[in-house]
Amino acid sequence: MSVRRKRCKNVLIRLAVKARGSEVQKTMAKYTKRRDKRGYEWKSAYREKEALMLERGYPEVSPHDFYRELFPAGSLQQEPEDGKGNIIATQIRPSGKGRTRQWVIDDSLKMLDKVIGDRFGLIPPISFYGKSHTKENAHELFAVVVDVDYVGKQQLKNLLKQFGNGVQLRPTYLVSSGKGVHLYYFLQEPVQLYRNREEVLAELKEAFIRRLWNDTSSIRPDSPDITGIYQGFRCVGSQSKLGVDFPVKAYKLSENRYTLEDIKASIPSCKVDLAPLYEKPRRKSTVTLEEAKELYPEWYEKRIVQGEPKQKSKKQGGTWVCNK
Repeated sequence: MSVRRKRCKNVLIRLAVKARGSEVQKTMAKYTKRRDKRGYEWKSAYREKEALMLERGYPEVSPHDFYRELFPAGSLQQEPEDGKGNIIATQIRPSGKGRTRQWVIDDSLKMLDKVIGDRFGLIPPISFYGKSHTKENAHELFAVVVDVDYVGKQQLKNLLKQFGNGVQLRPTYLVSSGKGVHLYYFLQEPVQLYRNREEVLAELKEAFIRRLWNDTSSIRPDSPDITGIYQGFRCVGSQSKLGVDFPVKAYKLSENRYTLEDIKASIPSCKVDLAPLYEKPRRKSTVTLEEAKELYPEWYEKRIVQGEPKQKSKKQGGTWVCNK
């Protein structure tokens, strides 16, 4: 075979392989796309899941009753400066169609109606200081919530079976959010969200998500949505992604309230160390030693120059520390 003919043959082989690869990619893309349902199929699945929950005897709970149980009476602010936090509800607006708004909901829950029925309202299972949903303002965590998406009727059946036989930890509430479900695990006592606890809580929640989101609970088990501890979830009573006729609904599965140890124990071979959750947080001042020398000369003389041991403040119940 001549060199020229050999080169032509190699070119033809490469083109054939490339064409074949393109066909394979198209086939895989088509297969991946069909692993999800079409819009009308999800709407049908929503109705099927709704019927299944009622058939199994799980009562639907109103938005007000759901949030009252999540945030018990007296757990939120009743009077200004009473040391308690509030719910921060967020209304998301599509780009160019109005600004995002945040509503402060106190212990009366009166402002809850601002997001019930809304197109896109979010409420995290957290109380906040201030008027905005930021991790700096986060005060207490009232529930661990796992979002499992792409849940059809069969996947919901699988979850309910696993909750019943103890394979998975039974949630307090199951919230039907449209294409998926939000599993709410109410806590026995709210967890204060000190910054030194953030990493541990995030690790525990990720392990819990990976435990619950699997090939029996989701059509797309390889795409778990790892949400953080400050994540907001569609408000019960607001619209789901499927539209106004498909609201987010809450169904009560148990009276159970859990500890973080209970959640860890439900995850086989979980290696998350919860010890940092029990360490007393250390509050630090942003005042430098040079600034403290001018601002607090007596303190500087005793503590820094003379090296006297620190003393507990009677007024504050603790001490503050300068950054060097």
